[in-house]
Amino acid sequence: VTPNSLQIDPEGRIVSIQVSWFNRNYNLVSIYAPANEDGARSTFFDRTLKSGHIVPNMNSIIGGDFNVCLNPSKDLIDYSDVVSYPKTHRDRMRALTDLLAHLNAQDSYHFCHGSGEQWCVLSPRSEVVRDHNGNS
Repeated sequence: VTPNSLQIDPEGRIVSIQVSWFNRNYNLVSIYAPANEDGARSTFFDRTLKSGHIVPNMNSIIGGDFNVCLNPSKDLIDYSDVVSYPKTHRDRMRALTDLLAHLNAQDSYHFCHGSGEQWCVLSPRSEVVRDHNGNS
């Protein structure tokens, strides 16, 4: 793997590195969206498109903490919030959905594991990440 460039936004919320691997270019991006309020997250996702961290027409792998749930009925642990979540967090859900659509991206977990529940837990005893079925 040969690193080509590194970019870090001024707030430290987006880090991207472009690498070459077996004569192919990849853009690895780590995102940490604001956790405080819906408006800040929406603005963050909109700004992410314009920041230059995600390079058009390049193979991109994007990960991180988006602080938004796109499918509450499958992804929330606290099911009491399923009905109110889309109303309360409508703007950030729309902003992340728009970002994914613009990038022609998809949730890799959903793609690889189907449409079941998609949350993970960390067991303090074993320090192994397990899915909702107990698989590691």
